[in-house]
Order: sequence, then C-alpha cells, then structure tokens
Amino acid sequence: MFKNHLRKLILKLFPFLRHIKRWLVWGPTIRAWKKVAASLPVAAPHASVRKILIVPSDPYTLTGSRGDDAMIDALLGVARDNNKDVELFIVTGSDEADTEARKKGLSPCQIWASAFSPEKILAEFKKLSPDALVVIGADVMDGYYNPYLPLHGLMFADLASRLGARAFVLGFSFNKSPWKQLKAAFELTNNAVKINVRDPISMERFNAFCSRPADLVADAAFCLKPALDSDLRKKVTAWVEEVHQKGHLAIAFNIHPMLFKNATQTQIDHLVAAATSALEAVSKARKVSWLFLPHDFREDVGDNACLTPLAKILGERGLSGRIFHITKDHSAAELKAAASQVDGVITARMHLSIGSLGMGVPVAAITYQDKFQGLFRHFDLPDWLLVSPDEVLSSTKLEKMMLRFIDENAQIKAMVAQKLPEVMRLSMKNFEPLL
Repeated sequence: MFKNHLRKLILKLFPFLRHIKRWLVWGPTIRAWKKVAASLPVAAPHASVRKILIVPSDPYTLTGSRGDDAMIDALLGVARDNNKDVELFIVTGSDEADTEARKKGLSPCQIWASAFSPEKILAEFKKLSPDALVVIGADVMDGYYNPYLPLHGLMFADLASRLGARAFVLGFSFNKSPWKQLKAAFELTNNAVKINVRDPISMERFNAFCSRPADLVADAAFCLKPALDSDLRKKVTAWVEEVHQKGHLAIAFNIHPMLFKNATQTQIDHLVAAATSALEAVSKARKVSWLFLPHDFREDVGDNACLTPLAKILGERGLSGRIFHITKDHSAAELKAAASQVDGVITARMHLSIGSLGMGVPVAAITYQDKFQGLFRHFDLPDWLLVSPDEVLSSTKLEKMMLRFIDENAQIKAMVAQKLPEVMRLSMKNFEPLL
C-alpha cells in the first residue's frame, strides 16, 4: 500500500521535478556553451580524416538496440572502407559501454559524465584532436526519450567543429511534439556542423520547429553490410526453402513492449493476445509460415518479451510447425542478412524495416513515434501498410493488413525495388564529410 502511494506521489511530482532540473541544469549548460562558443571561432576543417570520434545515442549501453548497432556498424564500414588506417573513438558513459566499444574495435572515451560542462568537453577534444565527430542522431534528437541526449550531442558537434573537426549528425527522425527547449540548442549549433534528417516528414517537422539548416538523407543503416556468411542466414535460408516447398510464403513477424511508453504487463498481455488472434486468423486463411525475428534483445523491453509468449500460445493452438522463432542474440548485420531471405516482413522495429527494405524485401509495420510514415514515403509505399498499436488492440485492422500484404506481396516488392537505388544514394549522403 505504501509503495503504491509513493509511486503516485512521484508521478504527481515528476513534471515539477523536471521543471526544477531544467532550471538547475538546462539553462546553465546552454549559457556555458554560449560563452565558450563566443570565445572560439569556427576553425577551418581538417584536410583529411584519420581520427573519428563517435557520439552514440545511448552512451551507457552503446548497442542496447540493434538499431543503434546498425547505424554504428554502417558508419564503421564506410569509415574503414575510406581509410583502412583510420582511428575510431566513441564517447561512453559506463564500463559496460567501454566493453561493447572494444568488441567493435573502438577506443572508448568515458567522458559522458562531463557532458554538462562545455569547458571540460572542450579540454577533452583538444587532447584527442579528432578530425571528425559523428553524432548518431537516431530517434533521440527530438527529446522524446531524454532531452539531454540531443543537447549534449549538438554541443559536442559544435565545440568539435570549432577546433576544426568535420562534425555532423547522422540522419534522425523528428516527431510531431519535439521538446521545445531544443530549438535553442539547434540554433546555437554553428552552420559548419552538418545536420541530417532521415525522412521527408521529419524534415517538414524540423523546418517548422527551428531555423537551423538541415539536409534530407535516408537512414545511415541502409549502408550496413549484411553478414551473408552467418550461420543465422544459412539456417533461415534452409527454413525458407522448406516453407516454399510446402507452397507457403515465408513472412517475418515482430512486435515489442515499446509500442507503448512504459508499457504495463497488462498492455503487453493485450498486445500478445491481439497478435495471437491476427496470426491465427491469417494462418487459416492463407498459406503462410512465420519467422519470429527479434531486433532488440534487452530483457525487459526486447522483442522476445512478446514473441516468446506469442510462439507458445500459437504452438498450443496447433501452429508450431509453421513458426521458426529466433531466440538467441544476433548482430544487426546478421539480422539484415536473415531478413533478406524471407518474402516479406511485418515489424514494429524501425531498423528491422530498414534492414529488410535495404535488401529489397517488402515491409509492413506497426507504427510508433510517427517514425514509419517518413520511412515509407521514401519508397512511396501506401498508408494501408501501417497500423497503430491502438488499432492492433482495438480492431481487426492488423489481420486485414496482413492478408492484403500477403496478397499484394509481388506489387510491393516491385515498388521497393524501383525506389531502392535513390534511397541508397540518400543514405550514403550522411557520410559525405568523411569521403
């Protein structure tokens, strides 16, 4: 009882505490950044790129989401292809992130704790002297998850460019309700910093939000090289061949708890029940088998929190022979290669969509944070391929969308193939400062 009262009190106080933190932290950080910027004109960019510093969207885990993994690995691939001797560093905020960095051949710089002090960050940059600084924009630049992530990313980019680094932000999405105080941070970032926005709808929102110039690109993860020789791809290929021999389509499916912000167990249970109903109905109506393909392996918010109970229930209802469930952790490159083998992907993960579309595979999506609409506009894909989490819970729209997706699979595949070369060009545009 006491815990419930305490929780309610904290929730009531949260807006007030956030206002206090903004007053105590946000304002002083902006003022200190302005002071440093005023005393330090923008230097001419370094002539070559031999040392790159990366600012991740999650400095504490680095690759908690396979989307983050995909963007970082795409960047590393381009950087190493351009200069095999390049030195790669990444900003971290924990020992866990340091370990993940080293696995990727990156040198960790655990300086995130100093992120509220422009003076300390400037001193760190002077010691490291990077030729380029790359902010992984992802979906954090509108402040939805944490407004201090974009604040620090922009400040890092601004300060590094003033020392001559080629600074840029990889293409990011921008929701329709960005954190208002970020306007000042974007407009304080000097124009030598290249700001990239990853879809046309986000670009429209960003232009309405602030006066800072930006470039339209496609997501950097389109440039991720798939792990075509991986064991996972071989296993999925063999399964798809068996499925096709039965006259079935092979469709990957994916849902996750983050479709609802701070999802309760009740919401997760309802989501699993709704997906169970839809997949069971579609399996009866069409010749289709399902690859349950997670793209986030975190314990509480990862995809298997939904996919594991979904597979169990459908198995109990006689569909176990039509389900291949990937349960072990895999890299973004391995998952992209696996997705390349199926006939279509129905997913609630943005970067599983990107990995699939990048391999020419048709995609339909359960949307969240307004992100998929902009991605689909790159390919001129129709709106009926998108359903919201609320529609999944309250109607048969998911079932109807899946049936139509299966029936029009070939037409959608042709649309993706037509637009993919231009999307790949826009994705590569992210990396122009490195080339």
